[in-house]
Amino acid sequence: MAHCTQCGSPLPPGSSFCTRCGAPAAAPAQHPAASQPPPGAYPPPAPPAKGAGIGKILLIIGGVFVLIGVLAIGGLIATGFWLKKKVETAAENMGVSSAPAVTGTARRYSDPCALLSAAEASSATGLTIQRTESRDGECLYFGAAEQAAEKGQSQAQEAMRKMRENKAANEKEAARVMEDFMKGLAASSQTGQDGPLFQIKITYGEDARRQESGYRTAMGMMGAMTGVKEGAGKPAGLEGVGDRAYLAPLATGLYMMKGDAWVEIGGPGLAGRDGLIALARAVAAKL
Repeated sequence: MAHCTQCGSPLPPGSSFCTRCGAPAAAPAQHPAASQPPPGAYPPPAPPAKGAGIGKILLIIGGVFVLIGVLAIGGLIATGFWLKKKVETAAENMGVSSAPAVTGTARRYSDPCALLSAAEASSATGLTIQRTESRDGECLYFGAAEQAAEKGQSQAQEAMRKMRENKAANEKEAARVMEDFMKGLAASSQTGQDGPLFQIKITYGEDARRQESGYRTAMGMMGAMTGVKEGAGKPAGLEGVGDRAYLAPLATGLYMMKGDAWVEIGGPGLAGRDGLIALARAVAAKL
């Protein structure tokens, strides 16, 4: 029961005044309300950046494209090499050839690097070739890896721009853009590498005939698996490159027959087919 604060008399419930001394009854104690910060005292949490999610998705997609590009190029080279070796062995054992007849005799080079000097290779490709090295019957060309990487990156970026704009007039043009993108990626990875930018190998006579036969048969087998016939959509620019010339899928290599000489050209430092074709023309002029 409450009591008067003046005289101490008991107060009836609900009384506003003391019935004895008339003093006002004390108001019930009020618990102070929890203080609330005034509006604007703390800034609201910043909303997430609008482009953050999209940017992350684009980075993931870009990484996937790079991985697919590296795996695809590596897979094509490995598959083509394996098929080529298998078919060469089978053709040699069976005495069967699917290659056109070899006519003429090419000039012989005991040292493969004597076929095309570093200066001539630089002129053909636009890359700074610093030295050559003969190894296992082929000539390796070493040069400025950063320069090759820069050209490759530029080509890949340009191809990516064309793919984003989706302006390819036909399937052939779209395939060329994809080829430039994949080869550009491969060349852009040359930064910090000390290996050769590309290599040239040449064989003569019966060995050359078997090499061409093996390549043609391997590409025929690959075409049967992919549904693309050998020679379908043969790229322009190979006319007059030796007696016969073949551009490997995604321009991973160029193969040429001149007289009885079989020439193989390829390497990760060549960003596109133009360098391959220029090298083939330079070599053909020497045979």
